[in-house]
Amino acid sequence: MEMDAISGWKGIPRRRAAACALACLLPCLATAGYTNPVIPRGPDPYCRRASDGKYYLVTTSLDFHSSENLVDWKRHGRLKIQDAIGAHDFWAPEFVEYRNRFYLFYCARKQPGGPHFLGVAVADRPEGPYRSKPEPLTEIHPSIDPHVFFDEDGRIYLYWSEKGIGVDHRAINGCELAPDLMGLKGEPRMLIYSTQAWEYGKKWQDKGWNEGPVMLKRNGTYYLMYSANLYASPYYGVGFATAASPLGRFEKWKDNPVLSREGHENTISGPGHHSVVASPDGKELFAVYHKHIAPGETERHVCIDRMGFRPDGSIYVNGPTLTPQPLPSGADGLCNVAAKARVRISSGEAQSAAYLVDGEIAIIERFGGREWSPAARDAEPVVRLEWDKPAIVSEVYLYDSATPGRKIRKASVRLSDGTTFEEIDFPEGPGAAASLRFAPRAVAWMAIRIDQAEGGTPPALSEIMVRGRPL
Repeated sequence: MEMDAISGWKGIPRRRAAACALACLLPCLATAGYTNPVIPRGPDPYCRRASDGKYYLVTTSLDFHSSENLVDWKRHGRLKIQDAIGAHDFWAPEFVEYRNRFYLFYCARKQPGGPHFLGVAVADRPEGPYRSKPEPLTEIHPSIDPHVFFDEDGRIYLYWSEKGIGVDHRAINGCELAPDLMGLKGEPRMLIYSTQAWEYGKKWQDKGWNEGPVMLKRNGTYYLMYSANLYASPYYGVGFATAASPLGRFEKWKDNPVLSREGHENTISGPGHHSVVASPDGKELFAVYHKHIAPGETERHVCIDRMGFRPDGSIYVNGPTLTPQPLPSGADGLCNVAAKARVRISSGEAQSAAYLVDGEIAIIERFGGREWSPAARDAEPVVRLEWDKPAIVSEVYLYDSATPGRKIRKASVRLSDGTTFEEIDFPEGPGAAASLRFAPRAVAWMAIRIDQAEGGTPPALSEIMVRGRPL
């Protein structure tokens, strides 16, 4: 396959490309998007989109926020609970909308330092005020981190964490809820407890923790996501287990955790305790989680990052990130149109072309196999995206490898209208992207050329995001 036929670079020198005049006037660094944290303080965030189209988020201590786009948040103070089952330490609350009312599941201590119990309260509006059922949902204690899951058959389940049934571990339990959500139906069942090495504290404690349950269902498989290790530990992270039914038997994924500080120990600490929500147009999934404000600190703030499923059914999380990321799909009328393009590469394994538009960026080195790397003999590595119908685009994000020695330093981008951007720098940091933002224009194809790499081995590109109007 002839390179120039792929790239569109014929006649353009490697170091001084002939750019159109408009390109010279446009910024090369994208200024749109978001940068974590999106809320500066807030442990154990739970986020849900209500029927009014707004996102609502509540954290430990009942702090309540709202947003139109998952990025810009307004704080409304603390939720009020009348007749609460306790008065101390309201940890990790969560609410659901059901039959035109809002149900707040929470935990609280009856006395300072005492065990937590689970409660449920009801309101007509997401901001309350809420009136609580006076009795705990279960006498199992201590119990924290309630999570509600609505199955497709109409049955509803409650998941929660701490005291395992019959074991001295911090486990995740599950039970069906009554149709009115005000009580349990049947007997609770222990679903998972600490069994993987990463789940145990390192110089923090002897026992492991499984907490912060989140249930998802996809293609008939139930995904129980959870956080593990101690919340104050820098090694806190997120993993998942799968089962064929909502109450198990669950099997943990062998390559957990999927969200952690791994490889970024100097900048990231304790990412975890998340919820999952769709972007404004429903095309992307986001993990809404907390992390420590800095290594060595235990104060936490709220972050968001994309997540999804690989073809084998495993979960990936594109985080934690600390650098500018594209806005959630639909937040500003734009979405990622790269997945609609045909991808052509100048060299490398043919199947790796699909990795460039599969949604997963390289954050953790051990997941770095899903990226494109050109052949060592390729003196001018190029990727080209082609659309059957010209796409109206205005932003480009390029993500390189998480593997040391395969990182990209500089690249160039050329559009089908002749606009060329040179000397595009690749920033450092977890999830960092080289980015462009320009006036919207119709683009039939886009070529990306790697101009400078870090080491002696071939560089690698993990993902290309092109934001434009929906195709």
